[in-house]
Amino acid sequence: MLKNTSDLPIPTPPTPAERLDCELHGALGSTVMPLSPVSPWLAWSDWAMHLALSPAQRVELLRFALAQSSRLARYVTERVQAGACDTCVEPPETDRRFADPAWRNWPFDLLQQSFLLNEEWWAKATHGLHGISPHHEAQVSFATRQ
Repeated sequence: MLKNTSDLPIPTPPTPAERLDCELHGALGSTVMPLSPVSPWLAWSDWAMHLALSPAQRVELLRFALAQSSRLARYVTERVQAGACDTCVEPPETDRRFADPAWRNWPFDLLQQSFLLNEEWWAKATHGLHGISPHHEAQVSFATRQ
């Protein structure tokens, strides 16, 4: 048997703030689809907070960055003076981004070497940080490789 519909509450129209939230959630849903827009921020926050609480790790990353900067400076000096020299770092064999021979010519080789050294730094910065969840570590590491 049907209930008397006059006893049911009449829905109130959404407030402007509720409409704004609804529009924002709809726009986010159409861009990120099944992914949570919050998840990457949680991963980054987890990584950043654990790095902030690890001064020895930050010092090690600074030393590593300085060593890589020195390697790149030596490379540039030798490359400019001698015209040819050994590279600082070789791209992994599975990495096809630098397969074209043009990447071995000046100044593109400098861009390649800078990129690869930077990629090494980020790999070191996003792996092995004490306390970060493995899932968040994987997310941050993936994001820095893109």
